[in-house]
Amino acid sequence: MEDFEQLSLFDDILDEYKITKPVRLISFFSGIEAQYKALSFLGKTLQIPVESYKTCEWAYNSIVACNAIHNRDFTDYSFNKSKEELINAIRGISMNYNEPLSEEQLQKKPLKWLQNAYNNSVANHNLLNIMNVKGSDLEIVDTDKYEYIMTYSFPCQDLSLAGLRKGMDISQSEDGGTRSGLLWEVERILTELTEKPQILIMENVPQIHSEKDMPNFTKWMQKLEELGYVSYWADL
Repeated sequence: MEDFEQLSLFDDILDEYKITKPVRLISFFSGIEAQYKALSFLGKTLQIPVESYKTCEWAYNSIVACNAIHNRDFTDYSFNKSKEELINAIRGISMNYNEPLSEEQLQKKPLKWLQNAYNNSVANHNLLNIMNVKGSDLEIVDTDKYEYIMTYSFPCQDLSLAGLRKGMDISQSEDGGTRSGLLWEVERILTELTEKPQILIMENVPQIHSEKDMPNFTKWMQKLEELGYVSYWADL
């Protein structure tokens, strides 16, 4: 049987970019880190180490699942930490995937729950709530030695046909903002960085380039160009 090499959709469109250095993955809206699993398989093929360097996920259930699936680090990092210290460390965490727990809700949580949330977040190198993340939190250093890949599969609820189609004009951090508008937090963080990730990967629903949302999608690609990135998108 004759062997055939599988072609990429991008092979005849963009110059080939080869990853030759160990990969440090930064995943915003990381969920259970499916992106890390995929890149780990790729790393084995390329014989390049892939490290889950930073995650950013506010949903408690996803944080716990991510550690159970990938890291399996059950160290008690909360040892000797007070309830107030734990609350301060995990402020911005969510139980419903839509909004962070309030101060009152956090105060009502039992100590064991707070410890579990903190321990799993530390195990995942988790930055928790993207609205609170600063560029310096990414700790991007030694870009001559590492390939930094940042994924940002931001919430689709306000773009999808299954949702209310509120759009992504404004970040949820502002009045009237939406969950899909959290894309603009990624813009804010990128502009705060001196050393930037060499590769950015985003996926979302096709409605991101619908007639309604295309102006914001175009605005985003223009911003990436201003930041020095060359972008390409496709429906796969």
